[in-house]
Amino acid sequence: DFSKLICSVNQSDTDLLLQCQIMLHVDSMIGKNILQSFARLRRNLPFSQIAMAGARSTSSAPSDGEPHDPKSEGKTAKFNARSYLESRYVGQANEYRKQFVLKQFHDFYQGFHSEWNPEKARLLEFGGGPCIHTLISAAPCVSEIAFADYAENNLKEVRKWRNGDPCSFDWTSYFCYVVGELEGRSDQPTATTDREKLLRSRIASVIPCDIRKENPLGDLTNHGSHELFDIVSCSLTLVVTSVTHNEYKANLQKLLSLLKPKGFFIGIEALEMSWSCAGDTRYTTTEVTANGLHDIMRASGLEVLTSHCLNIPEEKRNKASNAKAYMFNAARRMY
Repeated sequence: DFSKLICSVNQSDTDLLLQCQIMLHVDSMIGKNILQSFARLRRNLPFSQIAMAGARSTSSAPSDGEPHDPKSEGKTAKFNARSYLESRYVGQANEYRKQFVLKQFHDFYQGFHSEWNPEKARLLEFGGGPCIHTLISAAPCVSEIAFADYAENNLKEVRKWRNGDPCSFDWTSYFCYVVGELEGRSDQPTATTDREKLLRSRIASVIPCDIRKENPLGDLTNHGSHELFDIVSCSLTLVVTSVTHNEYKANLQKLLSLLKPKGFFIGIEALEMSWSCAGDTRYTTTEVTANGLHDIMRASGLEVLTSHCLNIPEEKRNKASNAKAYMFNAARRMY
């Protein structure tokens, strides 16, 4: 009885999870029972440990920066933040995604920044991975940014960039596109470097987070403030840290508890994606459609203000996931 077997798994028995994942492809009825048990179990194990269960059954693929258990040395070594950046954020092959993402965040801040006071507004970037590019347009529009991620490897990369480490990842082409192309300031020689300096000064804290906890940021007193945020930005995090729609809703509610009433919730989400890869590990994700995601957002007390989709052409899809599209949403918390 594999459904009973999986319920008995402890945190060191990830081989059993692999066996049960294989059984999903053998018998649909057994697979259904296992999947239900797997979803319940996943809430109690570190995300990285669940993901690692299938590591040996998958081929190498670029990572989406999934969280890791810092205590699991061998497992966290599976994800290399720098390799992820170089595989997903460098080269012409990634240009179509880069331009879509940067334009959506640019348009949001250009269109809505008058709704808050830029001299006081606080932004939370939740589950940002090792990436800072979605914050380029935010820098002139907020006074302070808290950057949060589960994986210490990701936080180290962000700290290196914030501190001006010459060995940090080079985001120059992203700054040039936002400041030069989208903002039309290519004729100003120092505009790009000025924006880099501004963003570094805006990132006030680089802190750990855990969506599995009731308070995903832990004790906010450790980070200098009890205040709620004016903007919460979260991209490609909820869909990969949830198994079911109910779990997705619950995790979204946790994030909204950090947002002021009438505050803004923004981010990119993957559509119709049932699996994703981190390093050489393939794991289950929440599969949502555009309409389904909007229903979840509205049921959680959000008013969807703007939404744009980028369909992923067949030739652009890779081993990282089976997502069919990316969707940017900007929404306002109603209560």
